[in-house]
This record gives sequence, C-alpha cells and structure tokens, in this order.
Amino acid sequence: MGIDVGTTRVKTLLFDLDSRIVGQASQDCSLYQVGENQFEQDVEDLWRAVLSTAREAVAQAGPGAQVLGLSLASQAGALALVDAEGRSLRRAFAWMDGRGATVLKDLQAALDPEEVRRFSGWRLSGGSVLAHIEWLRRFEPPNYEAARYFLQVNDFIIYRLVGQPYQDPSNAGYSTLYNIMESCWEPRALAAVGITAERLPPVAPSGQRVGLLRADVAREMGLSGEVWVMNGAHDQYAAALGAGVIEPGHVLLSCGTAWVVLVVSAEPAWGPGPAQMAVSRHAVPDRWGALRSMGPVGTTVEWYVDTVLAPHGGHRPGTRCQAFEFMNQQLPQAPIGARGLFFFPLGRGGARTKGGRGALWGLTTSHGQADIGRAVLEGITFELRQLIEGMRSVPIPIASLVMVGGAARSSCWPQIVADVTGLPVTVPAVQEAGARGAALLAGIGLGLLSPREGLQEGCGVDQTFEPQREDARAYADLYPRYQAAADAYIRLEAFHGINDPQ
Repeated sequence: MGIDVGTTRVKTLLFDLDSRIVGQASQDCSLYQVGENQFEQDVEDLWRAVLSTAREAVAQAGPGAQVLGLSLASQAGALALVDAEGRSLRRAFAWMDGRGATVLKDLQAALDPEEVRRFSGWRLSGGSVLAHIEWLRRFEPPNYEAARYFLQVNDFIIYRLVGQPYQDPSNAGYSTLYNIMESCWEPRALAAVGITAERLPPVAPSGQRVGLLRADVAREMGLSGEVWVMNGAHDQYAAALGAGVIEPGHVLLSCGTAWVVLVVSAEPAWGPGPAQMAVSRHAVPDRWGALRSMGPVGTTVEWYVDTVLAPHGGHRPGTRCQAFEFMNQQLPQAPIGARGLFFFPLGRGGARTKGGRGALWGLTTSHGQADIGRAVLEGITFELRQLIEGMRSVPIPIASLVMVGGAARSSCWPQIVADVTGLPVTVPAVQEAGARGAALLAGIGLGLLSPREGLQEGCGVDQTFEPQREDARAYADLYPRYQAAADAYIRLEAFHGINDPQ
C-alpha cells in the first residue's frame, strides 16, 4: 500500500505482487487561509483521510486480501505540534505559510544563510519549519513549551501508525534543521530556535522498516495480520521513484498544488547564483535530487475553474474534474497567445520572482473564457521555461521531462509544455506517482522489490508529446514578450508595494 498525503488531497493505491492496482481511493482535505499569507492545515483531518482511503482501497481488493506493508509519500514543510500523548496542539502551519518571515532577520543573524543551504540543502526562508518554530517561541510560547515533538506530515502519520515518529532525510532537509551531509539534526540550527534533538523525531532512510502497524489502526483500515510500516519520503522524491525518475539526468515535472522540477544526480548539485536549487537525498540509495519549485501555481488553475468557469461551466465549485474537462474542450477556441492576453500566475516562483499576486495583462472586452483559460495555462508554462533555463547552468543535461500530476491528465497541457520548453514530454500510464513510489518503498522494505524491478516494470508510458515545429516557433516568438510584460508587472508591484505585507 502506498499513501500520498498531499497538501489538499490524500491518495491511496494498493498493488498486488504482480504490480496491478487492486484498490485505490482519494479524499480532499481542507487548507485554511487564516490571514494574509497565512495558511494552516488540520493534521487530524489528514489522519482521518489516511484511514478512510486505506479502508476503501482494502475493501476494493476483496475479501481475504492481506496487506503486507505500507509506506508514505508526504508533503514537506507543514509543521505539526504534538504533546507527550501524540495529540495535536494546534492546526499545523502549511508549507506555504509566511509567518516565519517576521523572525527571518534574527535567524539570519544567528545562522549564516549560505551555511544553512549547504548543510540542509534548502534556502533559509520564512516558510521553513525552523522559522515557524522560532515564530512559535516568540508569539505562542505556551504551544512552543507544550510541544513534545515538532513534526512534519510523514513523521506525524507514522507516529499514528506505529506509535513512534520517524522522519526521512528528504523531508528532514526541507525543515532546514537537518544536516543532509552528516545525516544528523544540525546543532547550530537547534540552538538558534532553543530546542534539542529530543524534540524532533529520529531520522531513518526511506524504505526502512520502522514498526508494525498498530492493531487498533489495522482494524480501522479493515486489515488483519502483520503489516509492516516502512519509512516514507518527500512527495516529490516518492513521485520521482514512482515515475521511474531514478537515474542521473532523469527529470521529473510534478504538477500539483506546487509545480516542481526535479533533476536526479549521483552527487549533490546546487547550481550557481540564481540557478540555485534545493538538494536532498533521493528516496533511492546513492542518488540525489536537485529541485526548483514554482510555488503554488497549481492554485491558479483551481482559482480559474472555481471563479471563472464555475458559474458558467455546468459544474459546482468542488467538482473540478468536470471543470478541467470543460476547460480542455474550450482551449482550441483560443489561438496561441490568447489574442494578446498574458496571465502571471498566483504565487509564481521560478527564477524571476516569488510574488504572491497574479494578474491578467492586456485584457479587453473581446476576451472570453477560452482566452483566459489559455492565458492561464501559457503563463504557468512560460514560468516553467524560465525556471528550466536557469537550471541549465548545472552540469546535468535536461533533454526531456516526465510529467505527472493533475496537469498531465489534461488533453492539451502536456503539448503546450513541450512546445513552450522545446522538450519532449512523457506522461506515465499511472499518474498517481507519489502513491506508487510509496508502494514501491513498502515493497523495497519488505525485500520483495528493488527500485528497478517489480512495480517499476509496470509503470509504462501513456503518451509522449514532441514539440510541434510551427507551434513551438510561435511560442518562441511570444516568450520574450511575456518576459517583458512580466518584468514590467514586477516593477509595478515594487512601485506600488502590492506584495508588501505591511
């Protein structure tokens, strides 16, 4: 069993020993915006979704099915506080919560940001677990003092599964508290926020057995017998494993709430200057992954279908599958370039900026739904191209992309990605790559599989999209105009202080 605990959805896949899916389920979870740039999650809600999706997947497998092992793919960076009995003390800080920015200057005075990046693999930011712990010490001292453990999602769920929390290296590095080179919690980071390693979980390799599933939890999942729990991985690294992106030079494009590009290497590869990437140990032994995130640009599409299409697209908000299909049907009605309309994605990241606000640029009364929809998709893909161009300074070739996630299920978006980036795009047959990678970790921990066999053999390729010459040429002409408009908007934001939290 592989369980992918994402930002807004939990997905569970159950495989038999011949790599066939015999059960699958998913459940949406809430993300709460409690203020400007402030986002929280209820980890109890995530836990309930883990139980219910596992129970549903097991029921689909039929009577007599015996689950041998399970593992997790999980979002990184959501900080959960639990007491000595494992009870949640408050809603977790979501990974995109920006409250830690208020204490960032003090942390940067105590910790050299470049040293933090070198030992953790990640940039010291206001959204890091380290910054959120310091924020709690300053502004919620009772919760800071009451917390027995400061956990992320992987270790919180494992705590509930086996009665002891365990962290994995790919998630631990994201916290900026862990030294990925020395494989230990970093004393300098712990001292900066006034905690000891005892208030953090032990770290074990991805795929290592961490305990037997508790009997009461097994009953709630509809399971019986002995079920081993294997340590999980950061969802992007689990997705890379599940999509077969495990050899140096392989590249994953993961399209979820955030879009992420992950490049596999045999050694750590940060990249110079603006091309600096986050680095972590892969879920596969002796492999590293360097990634760049575009931020939560996936929420841009959710905004579009909920606010622009919902009133007119024949669906209710929350039933997005129909809305996405409606958007795909509309897209051919708008030409490349959306008749002069540009869209700058919400929360856009990449090489250019990490501004929080989006914008429609060049809007006229003649533009319709199809134009806006195409502009949204093209804007995100232009940002992707800029990010990839920045990554090319790293001596790892980027010759093609393996695309997974919601956007990969679109009938048109993978082709836009191929045309804009000039790279072939492969879409695996099984799209739930994170849950698939977690199931593979379970098989590895049981000694039934290796990363290069078993489930990996059944991954398959659904379709490959090659850049289309005429469309690629049109996008190549359009891209500099998008860049100029985006840069002008950034200057406008700075002039008016649009993104100033004050």
